[in-house]
Amino acid sequence: MSPQHLSVVTGGGGFIGSHLAEALLARGDRVRVADDFSTGRRALVPAGAELVEGDVASDAARAVEGASTVYHLAALPSVPRSVERPLESHRATAQGTLAVLAAAERAGVRRVVYASSSSVYG
Repeated sequence: MSPQHLSVVTGGGGFIGSHLAEALLARGDRVRVADDFSTGRRALVPAGAELVEGDVASDAARAVEGASTVYHLAALPSVPRSVERPLESHRATAQGTLAVLAAAERAGVRRVVYASSSSVYG
C-alpha cells in the first residue's frame, strides 16, 4: 500500500483493534485509531498511529476524514452491561455504527469493514 493509504480503526484502544492497527502499520498503512477509552486503553494504541480520542457516535466525521478504509470495531463489550445499561450500549453500537457509516459515505471512504460485539443483541 502506498504511504497515502489511510486506514482508520475505531476501537483501536481495545485488544483486537490495537492488534489490527499494528498489522496495518506493519504493512505500510498510515493508521488512525479512534477510541474514547471507556473500555480500551491508551497504552495499547501502537506507536506511529494517529489518535482521535472521542465518542464514535459524536466524532465519526473527524475520525474517518481522509480515510480509504475504516475498520469499525468500536463497541461496549459485555452482554450483562448491555442488559444493565441498554441506552449506553445502543449509543456505542447502533448509533455509533450508523454515525461511522454516514460519515464514511460523506467522506468518500471506499470500504468499511465491520466487526460486531455480542452486546448488540444482549
